[in-house]
Parts: sequence; structure tokens; C-alpha cells
Amino acid sequence: MAESMQERLILLVEDDRGLAQLIQYICDDMRLSVVHVTSGREAVAWLRAQQPALMLLDYSLPDMNGAALLTLLDESGITAPPFIVTTGAGDERIA
Repeated sequence: MAESMQERLILLVEDDRGLAQLIQYICDDMRLSVVHVTSGREAVAWLRAQQPALMLLDYSLPDMNGAALLTLLDESGITAPPFIVTTGAGDERIA
């Protein structure tokens, strides 16, 4: 059975453009579609109308952190997709 485009769609919430390009490159090799946004507010706006198969979420964004984004989604009545939180500047407390 063929997968739909929705089943292969990833929302990448990452403010580091270089890292986002690297992730995009890897996902392209895996034939995954990626929508890239650079802030929590952009992610919320996008998720109001779309539901990806997975969200790759940078913990430290310019306008909020990953936990605040998940809380904002919940408060807005938006179902969060399955997600993986990433960070390059975190420690054990953030994990």
C-alpha cells in the first residue's frame, strides 16, 4: 500500500538555518517531505491547518522554548503531533 504525502511529512521547528539545511538534506535522502519554520509562533500557525507525521522541535527557539510551544498548542486546542525535541545547548536538566 502506498504511503500518502501526509504520512511522510515532517514539521521542522529550528531557528539554525545551517542545521535545518542539513536535516532537510537527510530527509530528502529518505524521501521525507519537510516543512521548515523558525519560531514557535510560526509552528503554531502552521499546525492550525496541517498535521504532520512528526515534529522535530528545537528546544531553544527565538520566541519560546519547546515546552512553552507544547503548552501553547494545548491551550490553543491544537493536537500536537508526535515529536522529538532536540537541543545543542542543553544539559541533563533540560533532558
